[in-house]
Amino acid sequence: MPEPEAPVTVAFDPQKALPLATPRWELRRGSYWPEFKAFCHPIMFWPILLFALWGTLLSPTVSWLKFFLEALFLVSGVVFAAYRLNALTDGGFKVIPRSHMMWTGVAGLAGVLAIAGVGVVLFGPWVLIFLVLAFFAIVIYNLVRHPLVHNSFTYGMVWGGFPVVLSYIYQAEAWPTLGILALGAAAGIFGRAYTWNWGRTTCGVHEVCLREKWGNSDPTCHSNSITCGMRLVMPRPITKHARLRLRMDLAMVLFITIGLALA
Repeated sequence: MPEPEAPVTVAFDPQKALPLATPRWELRRGSYWPEFKAFCHPIMFWPILLFALWGTLLSPTVSWLKFFLEALFLVSGVVFAAYRLNALTDGGFKVIPRSHMMWTGVAGLAGVLAIAGVGVVLFGPWVLIFLVLAFFAIVIYNLVRHPLVHNSFTYGMVWGGFPVVLSYIYQAEAWPTLGILALGAAAGIFGRAYTWNWGRTTCGVHEVCLREKWGNSDPTCHSNSITCGMRLVMPRPITKHARLRLRMDLAMVLFITIGLALA
């Protein structure tokens, strides 16, 4: 009776199964304007603007002039102030001079003040609430690294909950209903989960990890479980999966906004 053949074992090579993606901080950006656009973070900004539109559409009265000013306020405050201040803190830009980043951020903050001033003249002094909260969101959150300020809850509220709830207050000139608060909480959870998908993409600002001298610790980055070190060796299929999820999440928010507009 023939001896049974021994099972053939195939060595599993993780590198072939999950080839690593090149970290974004190692990729060269070709020129000034592509890098300028990259640091506007459009994929991160669009949900914020759409959440502001949620609060507007759910208000019993809608002024599109108010929303236009709010949109300018968000572009100036988030894209040209918050993101620039964050870049000055974290680094990662290679073509844009540091002075350009600084003056763009200053111009963004000046725009916030100017637009808030117009809002006060047109709609009353209560618009100053936006200025105070915007100062927290833009300056304090992006410059202070203390965990009491820089954490998942504040991130979700600043980039998800605030746009919904404050837009409603701004439009309706009334305190938000429980339904609006719940929707703001949902937007906050989405905002935090949205950044977690970035955690599965490769690192773009590894300089900040080196500069902060973490020692033996490896801090988490965009996620409560994925560390900075992991993002340097992120498998390419997982990175592609995360980018697809980001586009799908953005499409979901867009179609919810369209649904609210047509309801």
